[in-house]
This record gives sequence, structure tokens and C-alpha cells, in this order.
Amino acid sequence: MTKQKIRNSRPSGRLERKRKAGVGRSVEGAREARTAGRGDSPMSRSSTLAKRADVYSRVTAEIIAAIEQGAGEWRAPWFH
Repeated sequence: MTKQKIRNSRPSGRLERKRKAGVGRSVEGAREARTAGRGDSPMSRSSTLAKRADVYSRVTAEIIAAIEQGAGEWRAPWFH
């Protein structure tokens, strides 16, 4: 084949087509749909942070209570 035939064998407008994600939806539309259902709103983030802080404070309180009750003597295992 000559260079002219190769060049003419490509479909015209191939580079001008928009990329599609899924059926009939542009990449941008798919991105919006994907991020919309994640629950990344500021309200859910603050709620998650509050729950995490609550867990940390509860575990800390349990550790302090165990220390105050006399959880026993701790000795470094590498000195036995």
C-alpha cells in the first residue's frame, strides 16, 4: 500500500469523536454521576470525624480507668 492509501483508509473525523463512558454518556457525565452518590458532603465528613473522635475518647477513657485501677506492673520483656 502506498502512503496515500493508508492515510485515506482511516475514518474521517476519528480524532474529533468524543470519548464515551458507558452507553451514550460522556466521560464528564460519568464523573458527575460517580461522585454524586459517594456521600462526600461536608455534613457526612463532620459526622464521621465526630464518630472517630468519640471512639478515641472512649478508648482513652478505658485505658485511663485501667491504669487507675492498677492494671498491674509492666516490665519491659527484653530485660527478663
